[in-house]
Amino acid sequence: MSTRQTIETRQLQHVATLARCGNFHRAAEALFITQPALTKSIRKLEQQLGVALFDRDPDLVRPTEHCLVLLEHGRRIFDELDQVGNRLAELSAQPLSRVMVGCGPIIGGWGLQEAITQMHAAYPAVRFSIQFGNAADLAQQLRARQLHVMVADTEALEGDLDVDIAPLPTEEFVFTCRTGHPLARAGVVESPDLLHYKMALPGLVPRAKPWLGQFMPEGWHIDAFVDQIVGVTSDNYHLLLDLLVTTDYLSIGPRSVFQRLFDQGRLMPLASEAADAIASRPGIVRLRGRTLPEAITTFCDALQDTAERLVTGS
Repeated sequence: MSTRQTIETRQLQHVATLARCGNFHRAAEALFITQPALTKSIRKLEQQLGVALFDRDPDLVRPTEHCLVLLEHGRRIFDELDQVGNRLAELSAQPLSRVMVGCGPIIGGWGLQEAITQMHAAYPAVRFSIQFGNAADLAQQLRARQLHVMVADTEALEGDLDVDIAPLPTEEFVFTCRTGHPLARAGVVESPDLLHYKMALPGLVPRAKPWLGQFMPEGWHIDAFVDQIVGVTSDNYHLLLDLLVTTDYLSIGPRSVFQRLFDQGRLMPLASEAADAIASRPGIVRLRGRTLPEAITTFCDALQDTAERLVTGS
């Protein structure tokens, strides 16, 4: 094995992503590069090292023992780079110039101002950058180290070994509509109503589709039913809330997201005939083993406190 040539951090990122995705196509999408570019990068590194890093099947690749050793050291390298950057920033009296947080649509509906305010009080020089999106896209950015943490529904990440999840308080979802909605007088939503009044929702989490299937009339296929009842999807929850108070769209979500508009009399909760409940699974997600600056810790602690108050009403 020849290791005289320098291994680039970009190459390590390519190897780590391919090992995680198990497929060149999916890994290239996660890295936002073309599949031929990724294939070329991996082949070049294998030639450089003189070893095979992956066992290749037509639709699947598996890391070899050599690759596992490289990944172990690669993680240490990335962690060291994080610590070096933080230490250099501390020496220049600027602990962190920018906090980069990914936020799922429902969490965005909570409002993050309290957590941001507390972080800025402790670190006034820090700039806050927030990226809204669905959990899958945010997870890609987190793993590419484009985000320090992400705050979103964690269902799709549970069991992943490369992340740590700090759960936030969970809530059962409720149906909601504007107070002048035709369903407001009865105060309940039934199966036929979903075929008559469209729903405005963020991107559906995996468990949402079978839950909506409880309202599906006999003879429908679940995918066709969901396509029929969902009229608008958006990761911008403020847009969804605006639609709800001005149109006859229905929606579902944690009560705390709608509570301010409930209190103002602009939205109201609806009962439903659902036999099973569906609940939020929010959490703060970080890469396992990654050293994070104190400003991030302050933000996460403040968000935990805010979430507890919103959900419990205390």
